[in-house]
Amino acid sequence: DDFNGEYYVSIVAFQFQKTKILGVKAPCYRDFPEINLRFYVKRKVEGEWRRGVAFVRELVPCRFPALIANKVFRENFFVRQVRCQCDEKLRYQWPEGDTEQLMETEIPEQLHEPERARSSSTSSTITGPIRNWMKLRRVNSK
Repeated sequence: DDFNGEYYVSIVAFQFQKTKILGVKAPCYRDFPEINLRFYVKRKVEGEWRRGVAFVRELVPCRFPALIANKVFRENFFVRQVRCQCDEKLRYQWPEGDTEQLMETEIPEQLHEPERARSSSTSSTITGPIRNWMKLRRVNSK
């Protein structure tokens, strides 16, 4: 999928909180960080364009959620020692081979003003109504 004629690949870091798997509270693994590499896609279904996200790789620090995601939902999770730290900057770190990877950013002012962030045309276009591509594919393939 393009945005104003340009194509994006994103590295997205976030926190799972109060995680449930198939509606059941995940034992011992309720709150943990995830980093994923993704790109955006679209396809035409019954004459309507549907937008989605394709995940290249998803990193989590725990084996159990990765196992469930890979086996039950056919995801592409890998277990890495993902760490998150938030002070004056937001940092996510994880090892990859012999190298420690670091993703960090200063916390933008607009994140302290949720209404302003939501109304941004770029953020609302990119993060707008995106449907899970894999779920759509599975439903349509039955």
